[in-house]
Amino acid sequence: QEAGERRDAGTASSAGPPYSLMQHPPLAVLTNSILTAFNELRHCAPRAIAKDLTRDLEDNLGEVEQMLKWYGITADLDELEKRAFYRFCDAMRESMVPYLWSCMEKIY
Repeated sequence: QEAGERRDAGTASSAGPPYSLMQHPPLAVLTNSILTAFNELRHCAPRAIAKDLTRDLEDNLGEVEQMLKWYGITADLDELEKRAFYRFCDAMRESMVPYLWSCMEKIY
């Protein structure tokens, strides 16, 4: 499945990533990259790596969050750009992250 493949209201579903991610191509690309790794694991997901994989996903999503916070603080954005940036952050927090965690739960 690729990000945005299914037209839902931005909620995680078993049919694919939230369609709302298509409004934010960098989130869609990141989601697809992580899904590719998950797809490789799902056929034979050793429980021995579940804890490490969970930590790695937390760490990577945390790094993205920190970069976005830094960008939000340091970038000189006009009002239109700020609104777009806030929508991007909301999409990550409300759509992408919960969807990826639901995928992780399905693997383990």
